[in-house]
Parts: sequence; structure tokens; C-alpha cells
Amino acid sequence: MNNISDEKHVNIKYSIINIADFERTFTNVSFNYSQLKNATVQKPDFVIFQIGENVSKEDITKNGTIFETKYLELISNFNNSVKIVCLPFWPDKNKINHITNVAV
Repeated sequence: MNNISDEKHVNIKYSIINIADFERTFTNVSFNYSQLKNATVQKPDFVIFQIGENVSKEDITKNGTIFETKYLELISNFNNSVKIVCLPFWPDKNKINHITNVAV
């Protein structure tokens, strides 16, 4: 990010929040949204969501609809931001389909 900022002569501020616990426990534990307050940038212009790697194949197969609902709840915390939803790095057809549904 710093390289892009320097190269393009723009001011980029960013935060990275690890929400692996959301991915691993979405079926039985409510996500602690207060974690989002740990971001150094509040009310961002853009939010990039890159999740899915920690969602098990079993969970996404059995609980894909729940995953979509929880993911949409997560995204709704950034009402005034442009949202970019990325597909997981490790391809899995079920994950890709459910995350694509969220993106749409």
C-alpha cells in the first residue's frame, strides 16, 4: 500500500483486521463486531473483504446459507463505504458460489 501511495502520489491509509474466528465459528458463535473498532481507519472510503480461506469445506457445504447471511451482516457494518468482495485464495466451488452470492 505504501508503494502504491508513493508511486501514485496519493494519501492511502489502511487497516487490516484478522477475522479468522468469524470464518471458523460462523455457525455457532456470533462475531464480536467490536473487533472492527480496532481498525486504525474508521469510516473508510473502500473496504476490501478477503475471507473464506479459514471456512472449512464441511461448514460451507452444510451451512452455506448461514455463511452468506453472516457475511452480509459483516459487510453491513460499512454502510457508507464502497465494498470489494474478493474470492478466496484457495479455490473451492462451494465457497466461490456463496461468496459470489454475497458480492451480488
